[in-house]
Amino acid sequence: MNIITKEDFDLIQLLNSRSYSSNSMATNSTKEERELFKNLKGKLKRIAVAYKKKYDPDFGEFKAVASSGNPIKFGGDRINRVWSGFYKGAENKQYAAQISFVVDAEQKCIDVGFYFGRAASRGKGVDMSRLKFLGNLLSETISNDTDLMSQYESIIDYGFHTYSSNEKVNSQEWLEKIKWNPENSQIVYRLHANEEGYIETSTINLYVSMLMFLMGIIPSEGKEAITKKKKPLTPEERAKQAERRALIGLKGEIAVLNKEREKLNQLNINLKHLKHVALESDSFGYDIRSCDEQKNNLFIEVKTTTRTKEDLYSNQFHMSSNEYEFYKKNKKEFRLFRVYDVESADPIIEIVDMDFVEFSTESYLMKIIKA
Repeated sequence: MNIITKEDFDLIQLLNSRSYSSNSMATNSTKEERELFKNLKGKLKRIAVAYKKKYDPDFGEFKAVASSGNPIKFGGDRINRVWSGFYKGAENKQYAAQISFVVDAEQKCIDVGFYFGRAASRGKGVDMSRLKFLGNLLSETISNDTDLMSQYESIIDYGFHTYSSNEKVNSQEWLEKIKWNPENSQIVYRLHANEEGYIETSTINLYVSMLMFLMGIIPSEGKEAITKKKKPLTPEERAKQAERRALIGLKGEIAVLNKEREKLNQLNINLKHLKHVALESDSFGYDIRSCDEQKNNLFIEVKTTTRTKEDLYSNQFHMSSNEYEFYKKNKKEFRLFRVYDVESADPIIEIVDMDFVEFSTESYLMKIIKA
């Protein structure tokens, strides 16, 4: 598939910063810029078509769409959003479910996500019955199926965010809202270019594949029965998923490491007491070695989530058997740090009192029952 690059984001941000007149992009852009803009739209369209062809055999026929027509907003002087996607569930995408790729000019990324239609398409009548049916069907199906609920919550753990009418909501609120009003509802992940300056095809594949179970619930146009279709992740996608999970954990560990470094500096304690042992091996049973005011060893285990502290599921995390056994043998020196909303500008870091954590010996699932 065609690669989206940092230069593409720079172009859209530049064009989006300008004003245009006479409802024409040509009034404030060069011929070269317009050609690059056209090429980007073409790349996005080809990406959508490629996914349509990939998933048609397993999920029913999709329709591929992309932004087209005049790039200037109707009645305005700015450029429209640049996007593409593939949809099913209704004849008109405004009343269907869609996997979309939207260029975010401000954040300089691609918003990869599951979208319900906006319904109020210009020049079209507003018939919400099909869209409401799809929203209610998706909500009820997930809510009444333990495996689907687990899969749904897992994509939130990987960094997808749920929105309703441009407002960020938690995952359970989203399910409740789409039951009655699915219009303009999304589950979105912001995908940025890598250090080499582009978005890898394998990375896009992962985030699309993680959303496809939702499309498996959506019936084809004119139909009401569902089949709960599911396509397993490929080995490459699983490897990417593990890489993503490790990155989330590493971000949390670095946040705690910085917090401990600041603490030791304030106590005028040599930083030789601080070590990020998880970078050497996962066999220690903890992530960071630090110390207290008397230079006694502290063994810090870090549990990280992309969820906010207020999220219903943010109080849950897993410990490995090795971590739990280490905790039992070193309770006095052991500290468990919980990092919430790790990918925000200001993540919350708290020490968890292990006396107020429920533990399941079957799954090693931990639940904080008191802050």
